[in-house]
Amino acid sequence: MCISRFVPCSQHQVQLKVPSHTKDDNLKISAGQMRAARGLLDWNGPKLAEASGLSLHTIRRMETLGPERSTAANAQAVRRALEDAGIVFQAEDDFLGAGVRLKK
Repeated sequence: MCISRFVPCSQHQVQLKVPSHTKDDNLKISAGQMRAARGLLDWNGPKLAEASGLSLHTIRRMETLGPERSTAANAQAVRRALEDAGIVFQAEDDFLGAGVRLKK
C-alpha cells in the first residue's frame, strides 16, 4: 500500500508514491535488507545470531544466499529480532525498491 505525497517544484508539482510502513508477516525480506538492517543497528553477525536464536553459520548463509534458502521459521526469527530492535521493512512498489529504516 502506498500513500501519495506532493513535492513542490519550481515549475510544477510531482506526485511521488511513498511506500507505507508495513508489519506484514508475509513480506519476504532479502539478503540485502538483512545486511542493511544489521548495519542500521550497528550489529555484527554474532549479535543478530544471538538476538534471533540462530547460529552464526545460519545468519551468514541467509545473508549470502538469501532468507528464502532457509526455513520459514529461521526467516521469521531473523525478521522478528530485527523488528523488535527497531527496524521497519518496506515493500517494493512500482517506483521504489524494497528497503529498511529505523522506527522513530
